[in-house]
Amino acid sequence: MTTSGPLVSVIVPVRNEADHLQRALNSVKAGSGPVDQIIVVDNCSTDESREIALRLADIVLEYDGSVGQCRQLGASLARNELLLFLDADQVVLENTVKRAVETLVVSGADAVELPERPLCNQGWLMSVVAHERRYSELSGVGIPRLILREVFLANSNPSSRLVFGEDWAACKGVRSRALSTIPVLHEDLRVRQLLRKYFDYGFRSGRSTQGSAAAFGIGERAAALTNLAKELWAREAGWLVAVAALKGAKWCMFQTGLCLGRIAQRMGSHTEE
Repeated sequence: MTTSGPLVSVIVPVRNEADHLQRALNSVKAGSGPVDQIIVVDNCSTDESREIALRLADIVLEYDGSVGQCRQLGASLARNELLLFLDADQVVLENTVKRAVETLVVSGADAVELPERPLCNQGWLMSVVAHERRYSELSGVGIPRLILREVFLANSNPSSRLVFGEDWAACKGVRSRALSTIPVLHEDLRVRQLLRKYFDYGFRSGRSTQGSAAAFGIGERAAALTNLAKELWAREAGWLVAVAALKGAKWCMFQTGLCLGRIAQRMGSHTEE
């Protein structure tokens, strides 16, 4: 581990991710970055996630709340200047964290976006997903994963129970951000799994009393992506159409889940009355 310069606390919220968590934590421990602390926040897992975390993490917390609240709890107990938020189904490469820290130091930014790519960039869906994430990064609407601790705590809401879009909401107040060059890899999903994931986001958001942050910054992000599409259309029209179709399908599944979740929430309220 490198000890010069700012140190990093890695925070991983987890809920029933035993199939992926060990791989994620081992990738962090094997990396060359200045990681000084790994914090796992277990959100009521019923599988072996907690046992895996106890073996590999420095701190394991238990919390019943939203992903945003789990991240906020981990950040409040982190001992280092920099925070890296990692999902349990992600993997960092050997120099992912090191390059991200270097990027932040050189740029003087408050936060750094890490390129996100599928673990296996094979098949049409993963190719479209890779282009979708690339377009988000190029248009400046990606989500920072490495961030100054004081900046994150100043912008996060510890009482928020948002179940979707909470990372965008928490990073909205970041004044300056930079883009690193070495990616973090994300678990591959099939079409059905991907669409079911967004349906579940919508359903849980509909049942939440705080709704969702899905509309938070949608206009700004859509405008940025539209401007990028105009620049790239002549060279990448096919990929742009494919990405637009994927985003439309995810949005439709989210809205369907959202409507059903709101119905379920209201039915539950009437039952209690």
